[in-house]
Amino acid sequence: MAGYFGTVNCLCIYFSASTNRWEVLLKYSPLALKKESDTRWSSRREAVTVVHIYLNKIVEALNHLALDAVSSPETKSVSVSLLKSIQTFEFVAFTCFWYKTLKAIDIVSKMLQKEDIAVDVACNLLKGLAAQIEDCRGTIVNKVLEEAKQSCLDPSLKEEEKIF
Repeated sequence: MAGYFGTVNCLCIYFSASTNRWEVLLKYSPLALKKESDTRWSSRREAVTVVHIYLNKIVEALNHLALDAVSSPETKSVSVSLLKSIQTFEFVAFTCFWYKTLKAIDIVSKMLQKEDIAVDVACNLLKGLAAQIEDCRGTIVNKVLEEAKQSCLDPSLKEEEKIF
């Protein structure tokens, strides 16, 4: 699997390729995974948001498929492979980072798509976004790493739900 977004895309493809796997996912997560689009950046935000909010539920669904007696050997193998990919600190940290970053970008992007937006307003929105990204460059890494640590070590989770 190539990179963070490749892994997110593999999750979506894996679950959506089978109605049984899709039903298992929906049994654990109220929101379905979203496929990203090369032309719509908001689709990346949507995909990352579902993973950010329901990562533990996605892990539960993959564990279910990996341990299910009726799952095919291929289904079990891919489930285990995906679990190994997403149960890493790096994946959790990237999920936190991209969730925060794409959320800010998506808000501005949607405002820029309005038909009645004035050029000066659009320029100010872009300048504000650039300033926001510049301001958080020094702090976002530490915030994301701390959030990722908390996600992995959340004491409210049952032992089997913890990422590590």
